[in-house]
Amino acid sequence: MNIANNLEANVIDGVAANNVNDIHIEYHPNATIPPQEIPFAKFAQGHRPRAYKPDMSTDPWYPFQSYLDFEFAELALKVALNKEQVNRLLHWMKSICSMGEVFTLNEYNNLQSTWQAASHRMMAFTKEVVCINSMDGKPQEFTMYYRSLWDWACGLLKHPSIGLHFIFDAQCLSKFDGSSFIHFIDKPWMANEFWNIQVLLFILYVNKVKLLSFGQQKGYPIVACLANLPVLIQNGEGIGGGRVIGKGDKGALWQNVMIEKESQAGCWVNCWDGIPHRFFPIVLILSADYEEQVVMTLIRGIKSNFPCPICLIPCDHISDFPTQCELWTSKNVLKVLEDTCSQDTQEKKEQILIQQGLHHIDSAFTVVMNTDVYHALSWDQLHANFSGKFGDHLWAELLRVLDKAGCQTMAMVEKNFSMMPCWHMLNHFDKALSISYTDGQKFKDLSKPNEKMHGPLKEKYQKCTNFKNIAQQILDVDHLEAVLELIRCRISDYDVYLSNMEANMRSSEGNNVDNVEQEDFFHVRLGSRVKQPSALGAIEQRSTTDKAFT
Repeated sequence: MNIANNLEANVIDGVAANNVNDIHIEYHPNATIPPQEIPFAKFAQGHRPRAYKPDMSTDPWYPFQSYLDFEFAELALKVALNKEQVNRLLHWMKSICSMGEVFTLNEYNNLQSTWQAASHRMMAFTKEVVCINSMDGKPQEFTMYYRSLWDWACGLLKHPSIGLHFIFDAQCLSKFDGSSFIHFIDKPWMANEFWNIQVLLFILYVNKVKLLSFGQQKGYPIVACLANLPVLIQNGEGIGGGRVIGKGDKGALWQNVMIEKESQAGCWVNCWDGIPHRFFPIVLILSADYEEQVVMTLIRGIKSNFPCPICLIPCDHISDFPTQCELWTSKNVLKVLEDTCSQDTQEKKEQILIQQGLHHIDSAFTVVMNTDVYHALSWDQLHANFSGKFGDHLWAELLRVLDKAGCQTMAMVEKNFSMMPCWHMLNHFDKALSISYTDGQKFKDLSKPNEKMHGPLKEKYQKCTNFKNIAQQILDVDHLEAVLELIRCRISDYDVYLSNMEANMRSSEGNNVDNVEQEDFFHVRLGSRVKQPSALGAIEQRSTTDKAFT
């Protein structure tokens, strides 16, 4: 079923009864959820909050011995205190510590051993040397740091605070315009892909990051998030937001990260609700600039016969902008590679590859079921428009024109830049013309996405490493920060639960209800105010005027 259908049956039956902007929701048949029509003012997406009961067998800050210990460790990690600074601060704190709050850390080694114990609460990064065939057919070794993409996703599915926000039932939404329902899409679970196969949807982002504005140190992080989560969580910075799941040399980026076995056979997960669910993961969106897209799609780049990673437009017709053009697909690329392998000489193989504009390199995406890398690629606005079109061309042309105009004109333009008022989330430039920019966000602001992960990586490089063998050091800190978020989330849920329990107890005492722990379901409370058993006949007789009883 294509969810872009006109919903004619619904329109015929419901035109007279609907108001303008009413929302019609149709669920996938397998969900066995009846269609709904909701006034626009009451329309809200997502789950209603539900009662959460934390694990009371351990303290939420475990393995830290006290909440104060955890808060100290959190602060030390965030401000990147070194060993000497930690020991001095601990000595100072112990000398003035009161007898109230428990604080057990005595020295840096105590803190490190506790962090080591806490780190096992989430899967750490694995270091592996990957051997892949290069463009000339020779094997090359690359160092890769990765954590299991599937294990990371399972952790979110099992998390009691995040799991309940997942959406797996495909929806078709339409809005009433006064005469008919108009179909619209604003979430991944409303699109055709989700309707055709209900799956766990991964969004993967990759781009090189320059760890300093000067120097040659670069990183190639892979950032993952799950499209089944609401945007506020998915694009947030806490549990459920984007997470670095791999880092290494570009040639080895995708090795060992992909979800081959899980996508082919599906995988059972005992989720947050205690119910096992079977998931088939796919890669929905691949966000990257052109340089990384070339690696993902096996094409030969801008000088090849077919330089576009999306369509098969010939190089000498790329400026013609044809209305229709054949698209790349994993199926037709695999066919070309199979034809290449069937040739009896290396020369014939290379001839086919050059003609088609492809490299014959092992691709991690070909083994992921229901995923077409060419379909998943997304337009990279930041690098194509702000860093590319503006940064590489328009900005360079502006500087050339100003240079010809002379120093007086350049000084006037520079002054106008500095006089621009400061604005929230907008970079301010005092010396805009005399600085070389490496950050596309700067070009974006000068000319008036996922790169928000670059800032923390740069900060870790500068504050938490000795500038040697940096990958392992950066990823170790990144892992501890993820563990910190997990523990902090548990503490927050624990505090909310205790607060609700206290409020319920006060309410119960005020209403003469037994002080017994009760199960809450939104505003409904299970229980009875009647303390002594009564016969049904007596209840019926004294409740004849009670509308609730009727």
